[in-house]
Amino acid sequence: PLSHFNSLRPNNAGSYIAVYDQAWQTSLIDHPGIELVSLVEPGTTHHAGVELTLRDFQLTAGLIELTDTEALRTLDVIMIGNRLFHEPRTTEHVLEVVREGIGLCKIGNTHDGPHLNADPTLCELSLAQPPIRHYCSGTIYGSLEGHGLPVPGRVASSHPAMPWLEPGHAVTLPSCGNICFPSP
Repeated sequence: PLSHFNSLRPNNAGSYIAVYDQAWQTSLIDHPGIELVSLVEPGTTHHAGVELTLRDFQLTAGLIELTDTEALRTLDVIMIGNRLFHEPRTTEHVLEVVREGIGLCKIGNTHDGPHLNADPTLCELSLAQPPIRHYCSGTIYGSLEGHGLPVPGRVASSHPAMPWLEPGHAVTLPSCGNICFPSP
């Protein structure tokens, strides 16, 4: 989902996450059989950042507002990328369809400091037990300079949803993320 709301509100460290930065993970999906449908917050499709991101990342197979539960049910998988905030009015709809069997691919950070880390809806979407803690590589350097530095990694196991990412495949990812205990 693309969030205009996330681009307007600073996180606990005072930084913002542009709509464009929320969609970079879609560039990992390079399979001719997959169509990318855009998921957006209600009433935000007219914002320039949202429009630009939809075009630049070729998210043009459709457009669904996150509060449209019936339309969300038509999807095979919902992919959640870097999001600093989750609005309850949209997260509840996503969680409802995931509980019904729609697939969920969660990549990136989903946090907003201590007041949302124990949010049961966000924890369930993260397949985590509350609380979720956040790790940021910038704290190693004592400033935000190191925030999100790219780090090399390797795919540990394959999954039918992304068969082209085979075990051992090299990937580069941002070095910040969530630390949690998985839900049972």
